[in-house]
Amino acid sequence: MLKSQDFLVLIKLIGLHRELLKRIHYPPNSRIGSFEEDDKYQEDDVDLRFYEMFSVRGLGASLGISKTEVSASLRRCSESNLLFLINNHGVISLANLNWKVNKKAIFNLIKHAVPYLYPPKLLGFDIGIPTGFSGPALSEEVTSAGNSKIIWPSEYGEVYGQVLEPIYKTIAFASYQDEFVYNCFSLIDAYRLGKAREKDIAINLLEKKILGD
Repeated sequence: MLKSQDFLVLIKLIGLHRELLKRIHYPPNSRIGSFEEDDKYQEDDVDLRFYEMFSVRGLGASLGISKTEVSASLRRCSESNLLFLINNHGVISLANLNWKVNKKAIFNLIKHAVPYLYPPKLLGFDIGIPTGFSGPALSEEVTSAGNSKIIWPSEYGEVYGQVLEPIYKTIAFASYQDEFVYNCFSLIDAYRLGKAREKDIAINLLEKKILGD
């Protein structure tokens, strides 16, 4: 049985896998131009932080989830055929490319199941990070969402608006760390909240995000 945090882990893995392939084909040190010595150290630090996210501890830290929960989530996703393990004898290791997310399946699951598994719950008002129609992925596409901003309550946000309960409690934290995660979950929220036309716009944009190269 999948849990709500599994969607967060899978979306994060899609973004990481895409970024890893990009780094393999276009290594940072192959970029045109020269760097000062200090810039090289900064580049190395950024690269190190990126690869640390492929450990269970690093992935958990970027998502606000414990190592135990991350390991359990990876196991559930593998057993549900949402995470494919390739020639690794059942051992889950993210440090190489012997895995991939079943992107088509996770998109279809979001499209057909998430609105029913996690119907939107609008709560009071608070300060936080914009989501749904108020998020950056849709703010220019949909203008009929009303005057109030929709937000996830978060210490990292500065926008006052109506609180939408996220699918999982650490989504705001994970989104603050990762633009891909942020855009995907703000589109998922728009799909949960929207009317027919708005749902169509949100799910079409989400499909491009998840299934795109």
